[in-house]
Amino acid sequence: MQTETIAESKHTETLADKKAARITYLDVMKGIGILLVCLGHCIGDVAGAYHSINRFILSFHMPLFFFVSGLLFEKTAKKKFSVFLVRKIWTILLPLLVYVACEVFVEVFIDVLWRQSKTFADIDWLGKFTSWFIWTIFFMQLLLYGCNRLMERVFASCSVKHGKTYAKAGLLVVFTVGFLLCSYKGIPIFQQVLGAGIFGTFGWLIGGVVENYAQTQKLHGIGCVLLPLTIVLSYYNKPILMYINDYGNKYMFIFTAILGCLCALDISMFLREHTILRFFGQNSMIVFVTHFSVRVVLNLIIARIRFLQEAAPYIRYWCAFFALMLIETVIVLFINKFMPELFGKRRS
Repeated sequence: MQTETIAESKHTETLADKKAARITYLDVMKGIGILLVCLGHCIGDVAGAYHSINRFILSFHMPLFFFVSGLLFEKTAKKKFSVFLVRKIWTILLPLLVYVACEVFVEVFIDVLWRQSKTFADIDWLGKFTSWFIWTIFFMQLLLYGCNRLMERVFASCSVKHGKTYAKAGLLVVFTVGFLLCSYKGIPIFQQVLGAGIFGTFGWLIGGVVENYAQTQKLHGIGCVLLPLTIVLSYYNKPILMYINDYGNKYMFIFTAILGCLCALDISMFLREHTILRFFGQNSMIVFVTHFSVRVVLNLIIARIRFLQEAAPYIRYWCAFFALMLIETVIVLFINKFMPELFGKRRS
């Protein structure tokens, strides 16, 4: 009896460890993504989008978030639509209000009160709500949810083996062709959602394979090959600016972004226990919506530090990056302790 109990305990522990591994590698992937976002913005402030490191970051860092969203989608897609919608509003659109509040506060403090270069009437209040990434990932998930419901109804009445997998692959083709053919600039988010749909559907399609890969906890080291390949290929396209639908060569963009996502996936498996990456991954939305405003204030401070202004560009943007992440750490700890509800979290 005791032997059976020990065996059951080990079996339970093994399952718990595998489940934890799946969760931690996703946190690490988001952590890698949000650190690249912050670093890319800091480099852009100093050296612009054409800087070699920034070209590499821009080639896949935003598709990475859509890819992770797709990897997680199968679990959330099974919920009722009302539950699904409320959850997405709570975790995606509510943080948008925090983003708007931060942007307005900084603009009022700097431009209205301090510089007095604007009045309250000059502030573009509605324009603050146009965060392309937040709206894109929100609409992408709604679109995937609708497609999933349609797939379930179609394949519930027939016995096509692996039918849903083929349907996902077909949806991936539809998103890809639609994105490649889309040239409409009237509503920018339309093309952005199509682009996001490519990476979200790709993550959704291979989610089962990735989950099995995570359970084995084996390292294949493919990231060592994909990383230099992604770096090289990023130089053959112009800097990717998804927020204005500027993709350069769209074929090159899709291919390089997928390679970058797979590279980050493999690296996250290796670094699945990395505390810092997990911390920022678990709080990536907090960092995303607050770092824009923090960066504005931080750049004003750095502009008044003489030795930094005289230093080489790489010293300036690395100093800005580490200062930004230090400030963001404090902000994350404060929000998680006093107002986690603003980001769809529960008080611990």
